[in-house]
Amino acid sequence: RRFMQELAAQGRTVFVSSHLLSEMSLTAQDLVVIGRGKLIAQCTTEEFIQQAGSASIRVRSPQLDQLSALLTEAGAGVRPDAGNDQKPALLVSGMESAAIGELAATHSVVLHELSPLAASLEEAFMQLTGDSVDYHAQSAAG
Repeated sequence: RRFMQELAAQGRTVFVSSHLLSEMSLTAQDLVVIGRGKLIAQCTTEEFIQQAGSASIRVRSPQLDQLSALLTEAGAGVRPDAGNDQKPALLVSGMESAAIGELAATHSVVLHELSPLAASLEEAFMQLTGDSVDYHAQSAAG
């Protein structure tokens, strides 16, 4: 990884094709994504992740049910934080953290956590290339 970054720092172009997206997120500065022979994206890694628009906010509160109803009413996407083995939390999309905090304060809802979460390169890749793959996995039952 460092060798490729040193070459790039010297002004050289280093082209790497890989399916190891977690490694690419640590290595690549710019991405070219091609699907079915068509250019899907050519931008920085950061821009690619932002294009996916899958960033969310983790929210913890002792009043999750009330907060969930308020957020849904305000138009936010709300789902349980399934990947969380700590206290129950929500993942909120479509609303900035400041707006979530202000909504909670307006309704006297206590917040224990309000953390922005960025999408991973793999999540962004799957979202932005979902319609451009040649092969899809099938379940054993299918």
